[in-house]
Amino acid sequence: MSKGTSTGNFYKNSLKGFNAKILLEHLFKKAGYETYLFGYESLFSRITSGINRDGNQTSTLQRIRSMPDLFIINNNKKEVYLIEAKFTGYPNITSYFLHKEKIDWYIKYWNDSIIVVVIPAEEYIYAKEVSKIETNNREKYYKFKKYCYKFDLEKEFVPIYKIFPEISKEKIDEIKDIINNLKSQTSSFVNKEIK
Repeated sequence: MSKGTSTGNFYKNSLKGFNAKILLEHLFKKAGYETYLFGYESLFSRITSGINRDGNQTSTLQRIRSMPDLFIINNNKKEVYLIEAKFTGYPNITSYFLHKEKIDWYIKYWNDSIIVVVIPAEEYIYAKEVSKIETNNREKYYKFKKYCYKFDLEKEFVPIYKIFPEISKEKIDEIKDIINNLKSQTSSFVNKEIK
């Protein structure tokens, strides 16, 4: 793979993750939550370039690199949540892949967080508490140059409104067009020459 392709994939994945994070931040705010950007890219943006991804992966570095994206507060219930935002443009809800290493880090360091997947299909936004993810007997697949776990969003995750009832189906309906357009926007950005 050429360096340009690798750089293009980095930007494409970064843009998809950023879009999911911003979309969910907006959705939670609209539903009445206090919402704050929390993740590695947000809190440590000034030092991320100095952290070598290929170097010694200490527990501290793994914890920092796996920080969830959003910190949200439900003031009515006096509850706080950590949200890891994911986006996929592939509308196959029965075959969603997440890197094994990242899932293992979420389980180890952020077991009380919630993974939220934005996907242009069916319910559009699915969620699962990390503490309820079972990996012991889960088959691993080699995809995207890493080992991954495969999830069936329909059977293993729930629509986001089952965990966060303030996010109604109507609120999700309002952003379905945006979700449907994210994949094409991300792809067209990456296909342009990156200088």
